[in-house]
Amino acid sequence: MTYSEYKQLSSGLFFLVAIAANHGFAWQEHRRHPPSPHASECAVGVCQQDMQLLQKAISWQPLQPMAEVLPELMPLARSLTTENPEALAEYFVKYYGAQRVSTNMTMHMQTGCGVEFVGVQLSRQDGLYRSPQDKYTLYLVKDDRKWAGLMPRDTFSRLSDDAYDDMITSRKSKDHRPWVDFHDGIQDSWRWLEDPSKPNFNKKEGARSIKELVQDSVPVQNLGYKTMRSNIPNTSHFLEIDGVGRLDYFVDDGEESWWKSSQEADSGCRTVTNPDLVNGTSSAIDGKTLYHWESLWYKATHFIEESGLNAASEFAKNALGFVPISPGFPEPKQDGCIGAKWNARSTGDWFQLHFVSSSPPFPDMGASSYHDYQSSIRNLKSGCFDHYLYNSLILWSDSLDPFVRRLRQLDTPFLALKLQDQLFSLVFSFPNNAAIVIDIRSSELSEAEYEHFDPCMRTQCYD
Repeated sequence: MTYSEYKQLSSGLFFLVAIAANHGFAWQEHRRHPPSPHASECAVGVCQQDMQLLQKAISWQPLQPMAEVLPELMPLARSLTTENPEALAEYFVKYYGAQRVSTNMTMHMQTGCGVEFVGVQLSRQDGLYRSPQDKYTLYLVKDDRKWAGLMPRDTFSRLSDDAYDDMITSRKSKDHRPWVDFHDGIQDSWRWLEDPSKPNFNKKEGARSIKELVQDSVPVQNLGYKTMRSNIPNTSHFLEIDGVGRLDYFVDDGEESWWKSSQEADSGCRTVTNPDLVNGTSSAIDGKTLYHWESLWYKATHFIEESGLNAASEFAKNALGFVPISPGFPEPKQDGCIGAKWNARSTGDWFQLHFVSSSPPFPDMGASSYHDYQSSIRNLKSGCFDHYLYNSLILWSDSLDPFVRRLRQLDTPFLALKLQDQLFSLVFSFPNNAAIVIDIRSSELSEAEYEHFDPCMRTQCYD
Protein backbone atom coordinates (compact mmCIF):
# COMPACT_ATOMS: atom_id res chain seq x y z
CA MET A 1 0.00 0.00 0.00
CA THR A 2 1.44 3.39 -0.99
CA TYR A 3 1.23 6.54 1.12
CA SER A 4 -1.42 8.06 -1.15
CA GLU A 5 -3.44 4.81 -1.10
CA TYR A 6 -3.22 4.73 2.69
CA LYS A 7 -4.44 8.33 2.96
CA GLN A 8 -7.32 7.66 0.58
CA LEU A 9 -8.38 4.47 2.37
CA SER A 10 -8.18 6.00 5.83
CA SER A 11 -10.02 9.18 4.89
CA GLY A 12 -13.11 7.12 4.09
CA LEU A 13 -13.16 5.37 7.45
CA PHE A 14 -13.76 8.26 9.84
CA PHE A 15 -16.77 8.06 12.10
CA LEU A 16 -19.18 10.95 12.59
CA VAL A 17 -20.67 9.85 15.86
CA ALA A 18 -22.47 11.23 18.88
CA ILE A 19 -23.05 9.13 22.00
CA ALA A 20 -26.69 8.60 22.95
CA ALA A 21 -27.75 10.74 25.89
CA ASN A 22 -29.26 7.89 27.85
CA HIS A 23 -25.93 6.06 28.23
CA GLY A 24 -23.92 7.08 31.23
CA PHE A 25 -20.69 5.59 32.43
CA ALA A 26 -21.21 2.49 34.53
CA TRP A 27 -17.84 1.26 35.64
CA GLN A 28 -18.19 -1.07 38.55
CA GLU A 29 -16.68 0.45 41.67
CA HIS A 30 -14.46 -1.62 43.90
CA ARG A 31 -12.71 -1.01 47.13
CA ARG A 32 -8.95 -1.05 46.83
CA HIS A 33 -7.27 -4.42 47.12
CA PRO A 34 -3.61 -5.37 47.56
CA PRO A 35 -1.89 -6.58 44.36
CA SER A 36 -1.94 -10.32 43.86
CA PRO A 37 1.50 -11.93 44.21
CA HIS A 38 0.51 -14.62 41.71
CA ALA A 39 0.45 -12.62 38.46
CA SER A 40 1.40 -14.13 35.14
CA GLU A 41 4.77 -13.25 33.67
CA CYS A 42 3.51 -10.32 31.62
CA ALA A 43 0.44 -9.35 33.62
CA VAL A 44 1.91 -6.07 34.78
CA GLY A 45 2.17 -4.82 31.22
CA VAL A 46 5.86 -5.54 30.77
CA CYS A 47 7.54 -8.94 30.58
CA GLN A 48 10.27 -10.31 32.82
CA GLN A 49 13.16 -8.77 30.88
CA ASP A 50 11.48 -5.38 30.98
CA MET A 51 10.79 -5.70 34.69
CA GLN A 52 14.45 -6.42 35.45
CA LEU A 53 15.53 -3.42 33.40
CA LEU A 54 12.91 -1.21 35.02
CA GLN A 55 14.02 -2.18 38.50
CA LYS A 56 17.61 -1.39 37.53
CA ALA A 57 16.83 1.89 35.79
CA ILE A 58 14.28 3.45 38.16
CA SER A 59 15.77 5.22 41.14
CA TRP A 60 14.50 7.63 43.77
CA GLN A 61 14.90 11.33 43.37
CA PRO A 62 14.34 14.20 45.86
CA LEU A 63 11.90 16.88 44.70
CA GLN A 64 11.85 20.43 45.99
CA PRO A 65 9.96 22.34 47.23
CA MET A 66 7.60 19.37 47.62
CA ALA A 67 8.74 17.28 50.56
CA GLU A 68 8.01 13.74 49.41
CA VAL A 69 10.40 11.84 47.23
CA LEU A 70 8.94 10.79 43.86
CA PRO A 71 9.94 7.59 42.06
CA GLU A 72 11.57 8.20 38.71
CA LEU A 73 9.40 7.49 35.69
CA MET A 74 10.31 5.28 32.73
CA PRO A 75 8.64 5.92 29.33
CA LEU A 76 6.84 2.82 28.07
CA ALA A 77 4.63 3.76 25.12
CA ARG A 78 2.68 6.38 23.23
CA SER A 79 -1.06 5.79 22.82
CA LEU A 80 -2.91 7.43 19.91
CA THR A 81 -6.49 7.32 18.65
CA THR A 82 -7.09 6.68 14.98
CA GLU A 83 -10.06 5.48 12.96
CA ASN A 84 -8.08 2.72 11.23
CA PRO A 85 -5.44 1.16 13.54
CA GLU A 86 -4.69 -1.71 11.15
CA ALA A 87 -3.89 0.56 8.21
CA LEU A 88 -1.73 2.79 10.40
CA ALA A 89 0.11 -0.22 11.80
CA GLU A 90 0.93 -1.36 8.26
CA TYR A 91 2.11 2.18 7.51
CA PHE A 92 4.66 1.89 10.33
CA VAL A 93 5.71 -1.59 9.26
CA LYS A 94 6.36 -0.44 5.71
CA TYR A 95 7.98 2.94 6.22
CA TYR A 96 9.60 2.57 9.63
CA GLY A 97 10.45 -1.13 9.77
CA ALA A 98 8.20 -1.56 12.83
CA GLN A 99 7.19 -4.89 14.31
CA ARG A 100 3.69 -5.86 15.45
CA VAL A 101 3.39 -6.32 19.23
CA SER A 102 0.61 -7.01 21.69
CA THR A 103 -0.63 -3.82 23.27
CA ASN A 104 -1.04 -5.68 26.59
CA MET A 105 -3.20 -2.73 27.60
CA THR A 106 -6.14 -4.45 29.22
CA MET A 107 -7.72 -7.87 29.35
CA HIS A 108 -10.11 -6.73 26.60
CA MET A 109 -7.94 -7.23 23.51
CA GLN A 110 -10.85 -8.87 21.70
CA THR A 111 -13.54 -6.45 22.78
CA GLY A 112 -16.39 -7.57 20.56
CA CYS A 113 -17.75 -4.03 20.71
CA GLY A 114 -15.84 -2.38 17.89
CA VAL A 115 -13.05 -0.97 20.05
CA GLU A 116 -9.65 -1.96 18.66
CA PHE A 117 -6.14 -1.93 20.17
CA VAL A 118 -3.18 -2.48 17.83
CA GLY A 119 0.49 -2.28 18.84
CA VAL A 120 3.64 -1.59 16.81
CA GLN A 121 7.20 -1.14 18.00
CA LEU A 122 10.45 0.29 16.68
CA SER A 123 13.66 -1.27 18.03
CA ARG A 124 17.35 -0.55 17.79
CA GLN A 125 18.91 -2.49 14.96
CA ASP A 126 22.21 -2.76 16.83
CA GLY A 127 20.48 -5.10 19.30
CA LEU A 128 21.20 -2.96 22.34
CA TYR A 129 18.38 -3.08 24.89
CA ARG A 130 19.12 -1.60 28.30
CA SER A 131 15.62 -0.38 29.16
CA PRO A 132 12.16 0.02 27.57
CA GLN A 133 13.43 3.42 26.39
CA ASP A 134 15.49 1.58 23.77
CA LYS A 135 12.22 0.76 22.05
CA TYR A 136 9.47 3.05 20.81
CA THR A 137 6.05 1.46 21.25
CA LEU A 138 2.81 2.80 19.81
CA TYR A 139 -0.66 1.73 20.96
CA LEU A 140 -3.17 2.57 18.22
CA VAL A 141 -6.75 2.76 19.46
CA LYS A 142 -10.04 2.91 17.61
CA ASP A 143 -12.76 3.97 20.02
CA ASP A 144 -16.38 5.04 19.67
CA ARG A 145 -17.52 4.28 23.22
CA LYS A 146 -15.94 7.00 25.32
CA TRP A 147 -17.33 10.51 25.59
CA ALA A 148 -15.91 12.85 22.93
CA GLY A 149 -18.28 15.79 23.21
CA LEU A 150 -20.36 16.94 20.27
CA MET A 151 -17.58 17.37 17.71
CA PRO A 152 -16.72 14.47 15.36
CA ARG A 153 -13.93 12.33 16.76
CA ASP A 154 -11.74 12.86 13.71
CA THR A 155 -11.87 16.68 13.96
CA PHE A 156 -8.41 17.23 15.37
CA SER A 157 -6.67 14.50 13.40
CA ARG A 158 -8.03 16.17 10.28
CA LEU A 159 -6.84 19.59 11.47
CA SER A 160 -3.41 18.11 12.17
CA ASP A 161 -3.15 16.46 8.76
CA ASP A 162 -4.40 19.61 7.03
CA ALA A 163 -1.86 21.76 8.87
CA TYR A 164 0.97 19.45 7.79
CA ASP A 165 -0.18 19.49 4.18
CA ASP A 166 -0.55 23.29 4.33
CA MET A 167 3.00 23.62 5.64
CA ILE A 168 4.57 21.25 3.11
CA THR A 169 2.77 22.93 0.18
CA SER A 170 3.23 26.52 1.37
CA ARG A 171 5.92 27.06 -1.32
CA LYS A 172 8.22 28.39 1.37
CA SER A 173 11.70 26.89 1.54
CA LYS A 174 11.37 26.90 5.34
CA ASP A 175 8.14 26.75 7.30
CA HIS A 176 6.52 25.41 10.46
CA ARG A 177 3.12 24.73 12.04
CA PRO A 178 2.36 24.34 15.77
CA TRP A 179 0.74 20.94 15.19
CA VAL A 180 4.20 19.57 14.36
CA ASP A 181 5.18 20.33 17.97
CA PHE A 182 2.98 17.45 19.13
CA HIS A 183 5.71 14.89 18.48
CA ASP A 184 7.91 12.23 20.01
CA GLY A 185 11.64 12.27 19.33
CA ILE A 186 13.72 9.20 18.60
CA GLN A 187 17.31 9.05 17.39
CA ASP A 188 18.91 6.97 14.70
CA SER A 189 20.98 4.71 16.94
CA TRP A 190 18.80 1.94 15.55
CA ARG A 191 20.24 2.69 12.06
CA TRP A 192 16.98 2.99 10.22
CA LEU A 193 18.85 5.48 8.04
CA GLU A 194 22.58 5.38 7.44
CA ASP A 195 24.71 8.45 8.17
CA PRO A 196 26.42 9.53 4.92
CA SER A 197 29.38 10.88 6.89
CA LYS A 198 30.31 7.40 8.11
CA PRO A 199 32.91 5.42 6.16
CA ASN A 200 30.63 2.39 5.86
CA PHE A 201 27.76 4.41 4.40
CA ASN A 202 26.09 2.66 1.47
CA LYS A 203 23.31 4.67 -0.14
CA LYS A 204 21.95 1.75 -2.09
CA GLU A 205 22.06 -0.95 0.57
CA GLY A 206 22.03 0.82 3.91
CA ALA A 207 18.78 2.75 3.85
CA ARG A 208 15.90 0.41 3.16
CA SER A 209 13.03 2.48 4.57
CA ILE A 210 14.02 5.79 3.00
CA LYS A 211 13.62 4.15 -0.40
CA GLU A 212 10.00 3.37 0.41
CA LEU A 213 9.41 7.00 1.38
CA VAL A 214 10.96 8.21 -1.86
CA GLN A 215 9.15 5.74 -4.09
CA ASP A 216 5.74 6.57 -2.58
CA SER A 217 6.46 10.32 -2.36
CA VAL A 218 5.74 10.50 1.38
CA PRO A 219 6.49 14.13 2.28
CA VAL A 220 8.89 14.75 5.15
CA GLN A 221 10.34 17.85 6.74
CA ASN A 222 13.99 18.19 7.63
CA LEU A 223 15.61 20.38 10.25
CA GLY A 224 19.20 21.25 9.50
CA TYR A 225 19.35 18.22 7.19
CA LYS A 226 20.00 15.93 10.17
CA THR A 227 16.54 15.70 11.71
CA MET A 228 13.47 14.36 9.95
CA ARG A 229 9.89 15.13 10.94
CA SER A 230 6.78 13.53 9.51
CA ASN A 231 3.15 13.38 10.52
CA ILE A 232 1.52 10.19 11.74
CA PRO A 233 -1.46 10.20 9.35
CA ASN A 234 -4.98 10.37 10.74
CA THR A 235 -3.77 11.14 14.25
CA SER A 236 -2.96 14.40 16.01
CA HIS A 237 0.69 13.45 16.44
CA PHE A 238 4.05 13.55 14.63
CA LEU A 239 7.39 11.74 14.79
CA GLU A 240 10.86 13.30 14.80
CA ILE A 241 14.02 11.30 14.01
CA ASP A 242 17.42 12.80 14.82
CA GLY A 243 20.82 11.91 13.41
CA VAL A 244 19.73 10.73 9.98
CA GLY A 245 22.32 12.64 7.96
CA ARG A 246 21.51 14.81 4.93
CA LEU A 247 18.24 13.57 3.52
CA ASP A 248 19.00 14.95 0.06
CA TYR A 249 21.90 12.48 -0.18
CA PHE A 250 19.31 9.74 -0.52
CA VAL A 251 17.79 11.24 -3.66
CA ASP A 252 18.91 9.76 -6.97
CA ASP A 253 18.37 11.19 -10.43
CA GLY A 254 14.69 11.09 -11.29
CA GLU A 255 13.60 11.31 -7.65
CA GLU A 256 13.88 15.07 -7.24
CA SER A 257 10.10 15.35 -7.04
CA TRP A 258 10.13 13.70 -3.63
CA TRP A 259 12.86 16.00 -2.35
CA LYS A 260 11.06 19.06 -3.68
CA SER A 261 7.82 17.91 -2.05
CA SER A 262 9.64 17.82 1.24
CA GLN A 263 10.77 20.87 3.12
CA GLU A 264 13.22 22.30 5.61
CA ALA A 265 11.82 23.36 8.97
CA ASP A 266 12.05 26.98 10.04
CA SER A 267 14.51 27.12 12.92
CA GLY A 268 12.28 29.52 14.86
CA CYS A 269 15.37 31.38 16.16
CA ARG A 270 16.86 28.21 17.60
CA THR A 271 19.89 28.95 19.72
CA VAL A 272 22.83 26.98 21.08
CA THR A 273 22.36 27.92 24.72
CA ASN A 274 23.92 24.65 25.84
CA PRO A 275 26.46 23.08 23.45
CA ASP A 276 26.04 19.70 25.12
CA LEU A 277 22.38 19.62 24.11
CA VAL A 278 23.41 19.98 20.49
CA ASN A 279 26.42 17.67 20.57
CA GLY A 280 24.48 14.97 22.38
CA THR A 281 27.23 14.24 24.88
CA SER A 282 26.53 14.95 28.54
CA SER A 283 25.51 17.71 30.90
CA ALA A 284 25.53 18.20 34.64
CA ILE A 285 22.74 19.37 36.92
CA ASP A 286 23.32 19.69 40.65
CA GLY A 287 26.64 17.91 40.26
CA LYS A 288 25.13 14.91 38.46
CA THR A 289 26.32 13.85 35.02
CA LEU A 290 23.46 13.32 32.61
CA TYR A 291 23.94 11.23 29.50
CA HIS A 292 21.39 11.74 26.78
CA TRP A 293 20.62 10.68 23.25
CA GLU A 294 21.96 7.23 24.05
CA SER A 295 18.52 5.58 24.04
CA LEU A 296 16.20 5.24 21.09
CA TRP A 297 13.32 7.30 22.52
CA TYR A 298 14.52 10.46 24.22
CA LYS A 299 11.75 13.08 24.27
CA ALA A 300 8.04 13.92 24.11
CA THR A 301 7.16 17.39 22.80
CA HIS A 302 3.87 19.30 23.13
CA PHE A 303 2.62 22.58 21.71
CA ILE A 304 1.13 25.03 24.19
CA GLU A 305 0.40 28.75 24.15
CA GLU A 306 3.13 31.13 25.30
CA SER A 307 1.21 32.14 28.43
CA GLY A 308 1.30 28.53 29.64
CA LEU A 309 5.01 27.74 29.20
CA ASN A 310 6.13 28.46 32.76
CA ALA A 311 3.12 26.73 34.33
CA ALA A 312 3.60 23.59 32.21
CA SER A 313 7.28 23.35 33.13
CA GLU A 314 6.49 23.85 36.80
CA PHE A 315 3.78 21.18 36.72
CA ALA A 316 6.17 18.72 35.06
CA LYS A 317 8.62 19.36 37.88
CA ASN A 318 6.11 19.11 40.73
CA ALA A 319 3.84 16.34 39.44
CA LEU A 320 6.36 14.16 37.58
CA GLY A 321 9.77 15.05 39.01
CA PHE A 322 11.21 16.30 35.69
CA VAL A 323 13.68 19.12 36.37
CA PRO A 324 13.92 22.25 34.15
CA ILE A 325 16.91 22.42 31.78
CA SER A 326 18.09 25.01 29.24
CA PRO A 327 15.98 24.96 26.06
CA GLY A 328 17.32 25.49 22.58
CA PHE A 329 15.37 28.72 22.06
CA PRO A 330 15.71 32.29 23.41
CA GLU A 331 14.60 32.91 26.99
CA PRO A 332 12.41 34.80 27.47
CA LYS A 333 10.57 34.25 24.19
CA GLN A 334 11.37 36.93 21.62
CA ASP A 335 9.03 38.40 19.02
CA GLY A 336 9.06 36.31 15.86
CA CYS A 337 10.73 33.37 17.62
CA ILE A 338 9.57 30.06 19.03
CA GLY A 339 9.46 29.91 22.83
CA ALA A 340 10.15 26.76 24.80
CA LYS A 341 10.62 25.17 28.20
CA TRP A 342 12.44 21.87 28.55
CA ASN A 343 12.32 19.45 31.49
CA ALA A 344 14.19 16.18 31.94
CA ARG A 345 14.75 13.25 34.24
CA SER A 346 17.83 14.00 36.27
CA THR A 347 19.35 10.53 36.52
CA GLY A 348 20.23 7.78 34.10
CA ASP A 349 19.70 8.23 30.38
CA TRP A 350 17.89 11.49 29.84
CA PHE A 351 14.25 11.52 28.84
CA GLN A 352 12.94 14.99 28.16
CA LEU A 353 9.57 16.75 28.09
CA HIS A 354 9.51 19.77 25.77
CA PHE A 355 6.84 22.47 25.85
CA VAL A 356 6.87 24.66 22.75
CA SER A 357 5.05 27.87 21.83
CA SER A 358 5.26 28.41 18.08
CA SER A 359 2.10 30.41 17.39
CA PRO A 360 2.86 33.21 16.85
CA PRO A 361 4.92 33.48 14.71
CA PHE A 362 3.43 30.52 12.82
CA PRO A 363 -0.30 29.97 11.98
CA ASP A 364 -2.17 28.18 14.75
CA MET A 365 -4.55 26.20 12.50
CA GLY A 366 -6.52 24.81 15.46
CA ALA A 367 -3.62 23.62 17.63
CA SER A 368 -4.68 25.77 20.60
CA SER A 369 -8.27 24.57 20.32
CA TYR A 370 -7.00 21.02 20.78
CA HIS A 371 -6.27 21.92 24.41
CA ASP A 372 -9.36 24.09 24.84
CA TYR A 373 -11.84 21.52 23.55
CA GLN A 374 -10.50 18.72 25.72
CA SER A 375 -10.63 21.01 28.73
CA SER A 376 -14.28 21.76 27.96
CA ILE A 377 -15.36 18.09 27.87
CA ARG A 378 -13.06 16.60 30.53
CA ASN A 379 -14.55 15.72 33.90
CA LEU A 380 -12.11 13.54 35.78
CA LYS A 381 -13.58 14.51 39.13
CA SER A 382 -16.72 12.57 38.23
CA GLY A 383 -14.65 9.49 37.35
CA CYS A 384 -15.38 9.74 33.64
CA PHE A 385 -12.90 8.47 31.02
CA ASP A 386 -13.23 10.48 27.79
CA HIS A 387 -12.11 9.52 24.28
CA TYR A 388 -9.12 11.87 24.15
CA LEU A 389 -7.52 10.36 27.23
CA TYR A 390 -6.39 7.55 24.92
CA ASN A 391 -3.94 10.08 23.40
CA SER A 392 -1.42 9.72 26.18
CA LEU A 393 2.21 9.35 27.16
CA ILE A 394 2.45 6.07 29.09
CA LEU A 395 5.06 5.91 31.86
CA TRP A 396 6.02 3.27 34.42
CA SER A 397 6.62 3.66 38.14
CA ASP A 398 7.40 1.26 40.99
CA SER A 399 4.30 2.63 42.74
CA LEU A 400 1.43 4.98 41.96
CA ASP A 401 0.97 6.00 45.58
CA PRO A 402 3.49 8.89 45.65
CA PHE A 403 1.90 10.35 42.52
CA VAL A 404 -1.60 10.03 43.98
CA ARG A 405 -0.46 12.00 47.02
CA ARG A 406 1.32 14.57 44.85
CA LEU A 407 -1.67 15.13 42.54
CA ARG A 408 -3.92 15.60 45.55
CA GLN A 409 -1.44 18.10 46.94
CA LEU A 410 -1.54 19.96 43.60
CA ASP A 411 -5.36 19.72 43.50
CA THR A 412 -5.16 17.95 40.14
CA PRO A 413 -8.01 15.53 39.31
CA PHE A 414 -7.12 12.02 38.14
CA LEU A 415 -8.55 8.59 37.40
CA ALA A 416 -7.28 5.52 39.23
CA LEU A 417 -8.01 2.45 37.11
CA LYS A 418 -7.38 -1.28 37.28
CA LEU A 419 -6.55 -2.61 33.82
CA GLN A 420 -5.90 -6.25 34.74
CA ASP A 421 -4.44 -8.31 37.56
CA GLN A 422 -1.59 -6.41 39.17
CA LEU A 423 -1.72 -3.60 36.60
CA PHE A 424 -3.03 -0.19 37.61
CA SER A 425 -3.20 3.12 35.79
CA LEU A 426 -3.19 6.74 36.98
CA VAL A 427 -4.53 9.05 34.26
CA PHE A 428 -4.54 12.85 34.34
CA SER A 429 -3.88 15.87 32.14
CA PHE A 430 -1.88 19.06 32.54
CA PRO A 431 -3.89 21.96 33.99
CA ASN A 432 -4.87 24.43 31.23
CA ASN A 433 -3.17 22.20 28.65
CA ALA A 434 -5.58 19.29 28.56
CA ALA A 435 -4.12 17.69 25.41
CA ILE A 436 -1.05 16.69 27.44
CA VAL A 437 -2.31 13.43 28.95
CA ILE A 438 -0.17 11.32 31.27
CA ASP A 439 -0.91 7.64 32.00
CA ILE A 440 1.34 6.22 34.73
CA ARG A 441 1.27 2.43 35.04
CA SER A 442 2.35 0.34 38.01
CA SER A 443 1.74 -2.93 39.82
CA GLU A 444 1.21 -1.06 43.11
CA LEU A 445 -1.72 1.14 44.14
CA SER A 446 -3.08 1.46 47.67
CA GLU A 447 -3.65 5.21 48.19
CA ALA A 448 -6.73 5.55 45.97
CA GLU A 449 -9.87 3.59 45.22
CA TYR A 450 -9.79 2.31 41.69
CA GLU A 451 -12.39 1.44 39.08
CA HIS A 452 -12.14 -1.50 36.74
CA PHE A 453 -11.60 -0.13 33.26
CA ASP A 454 -13.92 -1.45 30.56
CA PRO A 455 -13.18 -0.11 27.04
CA CYS A 456 -16.62 -1.23 25.85
CA MET A 457 -18.54 0.79 28.42
CA ARG A 458 -20.05 4.00 27.05
CA THR A 459 -19.27 7.18 28.97
CA GLN A 460 -20.61 10.73 29.05
CA CYS A 461 -18.65 13.26 31.02
CA TYR A 462 -21.30 15.77 32.06
CA ASP A 463 -20.95 17.62 35.34
